[in-house]
Amino acid sequence: DATAVSPSQAYNELFSPQAQCLDDPDGTLYPSKDELLAKTHAAYAAAIEALENADDAEFCKENPNERMRGKFPTMGAMHAFYIGGHTMMHVGQLSTWRRVMGLGPG
Repeated sequence: DATAVSPSQAYNELFSPQAQCLDDPDGTLYPSKDELLAKTHAAYAAAIEALENADDAEFCKENPNERMRGKFPTMGAMHAFYIGGHTMMHVGQLSTWRRVMGLGPG
């Protein structure tokens, strides 16, 4: 049950792939970094807990998503990617943004 960490309707609209990205120099359009990090950490903690408590047989099941099955044939492979590799891809995007903005690596 991901209800506690599911994004609100406002978040879904704000961060939708169809949403127009806008400059926000006054910090009034988008949530604060602290809010976003808190929500991210809560969601990942819930995901890790769910994975730790899942029956191992669940990870051996075929991935029901046909489009993703070629890359991640099992539920275990898909979850391993999303909890690890997918996050690292986005961290890489942040690292690129920091360099573009003239900031240090950390």
